[in-house]
Amino acid sequence: MPAARRAGLRFLDRIALLRVPARSVALASIAASSECSSALGRSVVVHDDLLLFTRRPAPGTTACARETSDD
Repeated sequence: MPAARRAGLRFLDRIALLRVPARSVALASIAASSECSSALGRSVVVHDDLLLFTRRPAPGTTACARETSDD
């Protein structure tokens, strides 16, 4: 996230995006068919992270100043 800070962005939140239904049966069947394995057994990627950022206010602007896409 240092690159985001250098670009004037501030981390706001992280959302997990599920790749499979959140049911143990679905997860078990995906894990059984996975080609990836670890020392403890099979592992699969079941989610991705969506990172949300916001712009940092420019120096000297007030908190209520907003940037719009209409300008």
